Amino acid sequence: MDEPALRTLLNSLEASRSSLHLLLHFFTCSVVIGLGFDLFVIIKEFLDDWGEFRYGQIHPDENHLPKRPSMSLLIVALLGTALIVIGVAGELYVDVQAGNIETQIRAANDKLLGLIIQEAGDAKTSALDAANAAGRAKDQSDKAVASASNAMTIASGARQEADSFEKDIVSAKTQAANAESHLAEALKQAADATEELKRLKSARSLINESELVSALAPFKGTKYMFSSVFADEESINLLKQIDGMLQRAEWKICQPGSSCQSGRPFPPALNIFSHGTTLEVSQGLTTGVAISVESTESVESLRALPAEELPPHVRAALALNSNLSSNVWPPQENGVIKALTLNVVSGTDPFVLITVGKKP
Repeated sequence: MDEPALRTLLNSLEASRSSLHLLLHFFTCSVVIGLGFDLFVIIKEFLDDWGEFRYGQIHPDENHLPKRPSMSLLIVALLGTALIVIGVAGELYVDVQAGNIETQIRAANDKLLGLIIQEAGDAKTSALDAANAAGRAKDQSDKAVASASNAMTIASGARQEADSFEKDIVSAKTQAANAESHLAEALKQAADATEELKRLKSARSLINESELVSALAPFKGTKYMFSSVFADEESINLLKQIDGMLQRAEWKICQPGSSCQSGRPFPPALNIFSHGTTLEVSQGLTTGVAISVESTESVESLRALPAEELPPHVRAALALNSNLSSNVWPPQENGVIKALTLNVVSGTDPFVLITVGKKP
């Protein structure tokens, strides 16, 4: 399979994995609703049993017939149990499908890496062939010069033959120049392929952290939250680096369920231990690092305002986005969203949302 076909396959697998995210939410909601039904049945049965117990205490000598079982209560209990079973089975199905897709993605990435390595090897071979051609051309040039010199010394009447040798010299020099040009191009292709291979194999990390902390320290006290992270080691390590850098800049982490998140529903989370704190972060399927803010104003309204009149958390988000885009290594085209396309979502919470997706 060639490189365009592999990249098309990877895009298709990414789309399939994204569709599983919504299906996972549906089955999770099914489990929650089923648990709610079961909780209702438990409370209802307890209240009925408590009522009979209180009646027996008040009328200890009275014999009374047991209450008839409630068919509707049975139906609610069965429905709740069925929803839980369906939800758990669905989550298992989504997990298996996601695992299969991840396996296919890894296999496609390995094949793509193999193609890149093969292309680098081919470029190196072409460079060696070009170098050999240049050597042969130079030898031919030297021979042509010697033959021309000998012909001129033999007799002035051999001028025509000498002219022929001179043409051979010009042709040989042209071949040598073309060979050198091909060698330079092949060497450049080999260097580009090596650099791309290095980028693919290198994990993302922050550089110039001290400068980052200094640039963001003027916004100390800004609340931030990791809204989601791709569930692989490389993305989680980058999240920990960003968290540590923001804590050094005296920004304040906002956890789901805390005072800055009260009343807000939160998807199932990963527990990530970072700098002495266990962070609850939702599992995401996005790519690259994205910075977002909530605002009641539209993006156009915010862009129309002078920088000093923007809300403090928006200015802090712009500073974070701008500095991250130039301090994540290895550099990548869509690794960090540019400041002019900062995400603005409808809301009133004055904190910065950070999404750490997988490496592009």
